[in-house]
Amino acid sequence: MFIQVASGGNFPYVGWTAFANFCIKAGIPDKKGCPLATIDRVFIVVDQPSEEVVPGKLAKNMMRFEFLEGLVRIANCKYKEIGLAATVTESF
Repeated sequence: MFIQVASGGNFPYVGWTAFANFCIKAGIPDKKGCPLATIDRVFIVVDQPSEEVVPGKLAKNMMRFEFLEGLVRIANCKYKEIGLAATVTESF
């Protein structure tokens, strides 16, 4: 999934809009546990613009590990926090 989303133009990174569009196409946003605003907040939290982490990495670009972390955080919001799953692993 990451490579397909990243291939949209920012390879080897996934930008904010590409991540949001991926989530919309995947049917992730809903009104109950995971509105689009939550997806935006997840992107902001997991994106690490620090030069110490990855030299040359710009802000507003996700790397592969950040993409995976974002999906896990979204699964937690969408399923675990509202009681549809018992664990984050089950949610993911």
